[in-house]
Amino acid sequence: MRLKPLLFGLSLSLLQSALAQTNVVTAPSQAIVSFTIGDMPGINSPSAADGTLGTPFNYQITGINSPTSYSASGLPAGLNLNTVTGLITGTPTAFGVFSVTLSATNATGTVSTTLALNIANYGDANGNGVNDSWEMTYFGNLTTVTANSRNNLDGLLDRDEYGLGLDPTKNNLTAPANTTSYVYNLRNELTKCTAPITGAVVTFSPDAEGNLK
Repeated sequence: MRLKPLLFGLSLSLLQSALAQTNVVTAPSQAIVSFTIGDMPGINSPSAADGTLGTPFNYQITGINSPTSYSASGLPAGLNLNTVTGLITGTPTAFGVFSVTLSATNATGTVSTTLALNIANYGDANGNGVNDSWEMTYFGNLTTVTANSRNNLDGLLDRDEYGLGLDPTKNNLTAPANTTSYVYNLRNELTKCTAPITGAVVTFSPDAEGNLK
């Protein structure tokens, strides 16, 4: 007759043990995640710009959503960026087409874009094939030199004297007129110089290719 109380006591003990084990289970800890909500910056300045070798240059990066800093990689030598204002200034010492990566940053992140920067070898506002600065140095204007202009007595076109680095206001052939001959082609370019026998008469005649020799 004592079997039932024993079984009842055993069952109660097992139940209490199970409850005790359940009570030791704790809830997982919670992680706190913080983040900033805002708009990404943007760049809305022109995607292409032109400059000239040896001429002061400036380009303003303009952004949206309040960029706090700017960066630029791939700039030609001589140009520098103000990382706070986004202004690129300087005098380029290299010419060519440069692919410049521009970036704008704010508290939300960074956005980049590409600027196609073309630095010309020289300025030629009137399109006559002669560097404007050379024309201004010798003539003080951009109208004297034309495709066929000769402004001295040596017979050379002003454009050829520019290409040879000569002074177009001086007679560059007076002294060596009898000791130098030139190969002159129909495109008005001085292409070759040779030294004939002293005292030889300089003559010009067209060859098969149209060069005057």
